[in-house]
Amino acid sequence: MKPRVLAAALTALASFAFLTGCQGTAETKEAEKPAAEEQVVAEFPRTVKVPAGADTEAYELEIAEQPKRIVALDHESGAVIAALGYAGNLVMASQALQNPALSATPDVFTKVETSFPSSTELNAEQVLAATPDLVVMSSRHGIADRIKPVLEGAGIKTLLLPSAWTSIDSLKTNIGVIAEAIGADEEVGDLEKELSDGLAKKDKKAADSADAKRILVLNNQAGRAFITAGNAVPLELLELAGGTSVSSELGIEITGPISAEQIVAANPDAILLIDMNGSGKAMFQELLNNQAVAQLPAVSGDKIKLIEGRYVQALGVTDTISGLKQLTEWIDSL
Repeated sequence: MKPRVLAAALTALASFAFLTGCQGTAETKEAEKPAAEEQVVAEFPRTVKVPAGADTEAYELEIAEQPKRIVALDHESGAVIAALGYAGNLVMASQALQNPALSATPDVFTKVETSFPSSTELNAEQVLAATPDLVVMSSRHGIADRIKPVLEGAGIKTLLLPSAWTSIDSLKTNIGVIAEAIGADEEVGDLEKELSDGLAKKDKKAADSADAKRILVLNNQAGRAFITAGNAVPLELLELAGGTSVSSELGIEITGPISAEQIVAANPDAILLIDMNGSGKAMFQELLNNQAVAQLPAVSGDKIKLIEGRYVQALGVTDTISGLKQLTEWIDSL
């Protein structure tokens, strides 16, 4: 082991007593940890073959024993582990999964030993304090660059997923990798089939046809109204439902702020509001109440749909099936 990595690992381990004695960024729950559902004992040791991703190379992860204490460093990983029936093995997960707008089973996540409000503020010492035997993460927010080397230096098995949850295919790929790593061999098949069947393209008008409804998709994940753009699960579901996003018309390729002037220029047929924090329409009202925006047919005609994040984001896992149905019915009614 390199001296610098070893030193970092030893420093992290020495911080254990301090971190467990104070709240800091992560919050330790007093509630009892949820009991794991009855599971078939999987065969270990095993070698998990992780495929290459857009920003990662293919690699193999050797896991000697089935993980009992799992840390999920992104929302989606925690949701997938719970969907596979292994919520009882989670010892650290995102606090966001306690929000009903993002999780179908928020009560499960209130019982996880330790929660954290933002992965961008986490450090390796806090993760080590949870004493995991497996840590699951994606490359989003640079977490892997900051935390992964220290965890591996401390001997913690670390699963870096091949995708940052930007598409339905990446959701399915990550589910397969996570299931193999945690030993959910019996459960993964049913979950994969449910998603494949539920999110299959329906026999309806193509989203790129001339009469496809042009939809402005906004979200409030940053505490204000952002336009959803680029590679994103909500836009993929929108296309499956027969709509098309106006983001490309505006030349916007990355999710971010949008002005009233841009909304007026787009003049969408309808507006989809994605609630990522449970605040409903509140954070969208400033834009929608703008005098020019309010006069658009989509707004004055109330062609606006509010939907909770779990129905259109990868973190919803199978809830996206219901989300696709909701979007399809809404677009058909426009």
